[in-house]
Amino acid sequence: MATVKEIKATVRPRAGKGAARAVRREGRVPGVIYGGNEPPLTISLDDAELRQRIFAGRFLTSIYDVDVDGTRHRVIPRDFQVDPVRDHPVHVDFMRLTEGATIRVRIPIHIINSDQSPGVKRGGAVNIVTHTLDVRCPADAIPDAFEVDVSGLEINHSRHLSDITLPPNVAPDDYETWLLGSTKNLHEHVIVVDEIVRNLANVYDDITADAEPSIVALRTVAHLGTWISAKSHNLDDAPDALEVLRMLHPTAAVGGIPRESAYELIRRLEEHDRGHFAGPLGWIDAEGDGEWWIALRGVLIAGREFEAWAGAGIVSESDPIAEREETKDKLNVVLSSVLVDRV
Repeated sequence: MATVKEIKATVRPRAGKGAARAVRREGRVPGVIYGGNEPPLTISLDDAELRQRIFAGRFLTSIYDVDVDGTRHRVIPRDFQVDPVRDHPVHVDFMRLTEGATIRVRIPIHIINSDQSPGVKRGGAVNIVTHTLDVRCPADAIPDAFEVDVSGLEINHSRHLSDITLPPNVAPDDYETWLLGSTKNLHEHVIVVDEIVRNLANVYDDITADAEPSIVALRTVAHLGTWISAKSHNLDDAPDALEVLRMLHPTAAVGGIPRESAYELIRRLEEHDRGHFAGPLGWIDAEGDGEWWIALRGVLIAGREFEAWAGAGIVSESDPIAEREETKDKLNVVLSSVLVDRV
């Protein structure tokens, strides 16, 4: 049985940025308790106590009883934000836990015995590509961490996630099955497919698309994918690769639909420059043949500094917290290209 920790909170009567700033001026941190088929509850917590809990470690994998003005809520922290300058928490999210709940949790991966690795002894370094493993487990049996022993690792050899032995009742998160059954993600995907088919129909005669999406699995992430093909009866009327690119990019996956209305909303709501968020990569030859890939995330490196971009698709079924988590996952993939941990 996992140890349940306790923390006190008070009800925060008002939500919004102004109310959150007022709470912080009082030395408290705004937060929210959500889930469990109950309405969200806005709360505030003591800054010093919350900061101590966060920096003590294992905050996001610990179970808490949050005492809100005398009423206890069994929760698990799902996220927190920290001021980049003062290093103080500025917001925290808790998810309610129902009795017997099985939850998805991200467990840290610890590398052990690197000093005994033959590869390290010969001057190599341990490059950690994945720092955490997403699993589903009972809320009262969350592992502290997964250890990966590299004592026998030679240069250019590796350990894989499949090498980790999981405890009983702990299973890898079956993300691909979830993705194929996710109403939100299927809706988001079909919007893009329909837009592409509709645009191709303006210049091509025969267009086919998979009836159902499939999984496109990459090294660190999986996507929904639909194969679309188009054919023109008259080769002279067929557009070249550059014309097809101009016709399709940016798709709804990047800028939304309808295009002009979506772009206006983005300009009004987003408080930052999208920079190198998305763009086509590929080639075209003298015959007009070519191949394109759409880069949906990116990093701009300037000397010792870099900026990274990632985003999420927003549809009617979108949940703000889930979208933020998805964006963080995408950023982690981007950052793994520029951040290398050495043991």
